[in-house]
Amino acid sequence: MVYRNEFVKCGKDQCKSCPHGPYWYWYWNEKQESGKWKTRKRYVGKDLPRNFYRGPDDPSAPETARPTPARPHPHDEILRRGCNDIALAIAVLGIPLAITEAEATRAFRKLSLQCHPDRGGDVKTMCRINAAWAILRRYKLWR
Repeated sequence: MVYRNEFVKCGKDQCKSCPHGPYWYWYWNEKQESGKWKTRKRYVGKDLPRNFYRGPDDPSAPETARPTPARPHPHDEILRRGCNDIALAIAVLGIPLAITEAEATRAFRKLSLQCHPDRGGDVKTMCRINAAWAILRRYKLWR
């Protein structure tokens, strides 16, 4: 949920396309039935929204609106430079240890299609998957 302040042109003939406002709009992303994401917009009003969050240093911000420090994901270790943990790579990809090269390739492609950022996935998850695949290909654990 994102609030954005915009000037809106009223479109009346006597106004000569003068900007009115500013008005507040609320934006969010919605997944359509076709699987694509669509950005939606709703008019909120002329006044600052009550639940508008100005930042962590704002003294008027409620305690619940202040961000909590994020804990690192257990698979983030694979993104560290020089990580060669094969067990972690297998856990990230979710494949068994005894697997053929064709099965591993199929599992990697299926997982990368699900998690790709262009298909609504997360960039960091895709980076973890690519790093895990690079480790497995480097050591060629195919049986």
